[in-house]
Amino acid sequence: MMHSLRNGGIGAADILNVLLLDPPIPPIRRATALKEVAHYPSEQTVKTVVVALKDAEPVVRIAAIHASACVAV
Repeated sequence: MMHSLRNGGIGAADILNVLLLDPPIPPIRRATALKEVAHYPSEQTVKTVVVALKDAEPVVRIAAIHASACVAV
């Protein structure tokens, strides 16, 4: 999954948005995925980052703060 995101595979933007919003995914993986949002600018990605800013996990929120600098939040 992360390989597809980093290499811009087919459907990578959709994978990113689903991955970031899936609570069973470990927080460190969701935080790492947030580093990829700059490669997938879209309205949905912006919405996903906004949701991540409210995540229960601090590591995800911190990554979302950094990601928000890459997208127009």
